[in-house]
Amino acid sequence: MTEPKIPVWEYNSRIAAADDAEKDAVRAELYASPFRVRMYNGGEMTATIDNARAILGLDDPDQVLEIFQAFEAAGGLAWDPEAHVHIELMPAAEYTKLAKRPDSLPKEPPTDFDGQPKEMFYRTQS
Repeated sequence: MTEPKIPVWEYNSRIAAADDAEKDAVRAELYASPFRVRMYNGGEMTATIDNARAILGLDDPDQVLEIFQAFEAAGGLAWDPEAHVHIELMPAAEYTKLAKRPDSLPKEPPTDFDGQPKEMFYRTQS
C-alpha cells in the first residue's frame, strides 16, 4: 500500500467525495495504508488506522479519525504536504489536554497492555 497524500483528519472527506460504488474500496484502502507521524521530540512513527486503533485501545477504527481531528483542532498536529507526514507541534501530553474528547469514545478509558488505563486520551476537554 502507498501512503495517503492527505492527513488522517481528511480521510472522511476523501471517502465522502468518492462515488457511492467506490466508497467502501476507498475507505478500505485509506484504512490499510500506512501513515507517518513525526514526533515532537524526534523520531517518526508509522501506523495504519487499524494499528492506531489497537494502540489506542479503541473498538472502532473511525474513532481514530475523530481523535486525529480533535488533536489537529487543538493545535497539536499539523500536516506537511510535501513530505506527506503528520507533525506533532507540541508534546502529546500537552495537546491531548487541549483537545476536545470525541463523544464517540467510551466513557471509561481503555486499558493498556499492562492493565493500566490509557488516561492520556481522557484528560482532555469534554
